[in-house]
Amino acid sequence: MTDKRILGIILAGGKSSRMGRNKALLDYNGRPLIHHMLHILADTSLGITHTVISGTVTGYQHICVPDTVPFAGPAHALHHIITRYTDYDGYIVIPVDMPLLPPEIIKHLLRHPQGAMFTGYPLPVYVVPPIQHTQIQVPPDTSVNHMLYLYKVPAVVLPDTYVPYMKNTNTLEQWQKVIQTCT
Repeated sequence: MTDKRILGIILAGGKSSRMGRNKALLDYNGRPLIHHMLHILADTSLGITHTVISGTVTGYQHICVPDTVPFAGPAHALHHIITRYTDYDGYIVIPVDMPLLPPEIIKHLLRHPQGAMFTGYPLPVYVVPPIQHTQIQVPPDTSVNHMLYLYKVPAVVLPDTYVPYMKNTNTLEQWQKVIQTCT
């Protein structure tokens, strides 16, 4: 994987309306959650060349790629980034709200040369070119599942040992459960 150029993408452009505040800035072990997610992608064993944040997060603007259409959904934002950064051999995409995600899950996806997502889980995902950008339209509010279908990303079985880590947090109640898991 070290000879490939992999772009890490953290999806953080949503409204966080169910959470009631910006999920990216939630306190996670004394730091913003976005910092924790960046730390996951910084694991050198993953071989990620560069990382960007999809959306705008206060304090992290230097690595943010603002949405072309604000709040149009993660698929639209992801498609924008992939079509903008075409000089990469692959794109590993994680949501900002999945703090239990260990690097081993990302490594599992990276082992699939054609890219991969887990059956039943559109994120995290590893997207690999060639993608016919000009032929694929991703209108606002397209689901990530539909976009990955258009991109022809194969689904692989999620090993049972990884299931407990595949929790994203959209509400304060879900966030509290995740925090309790970590302590």
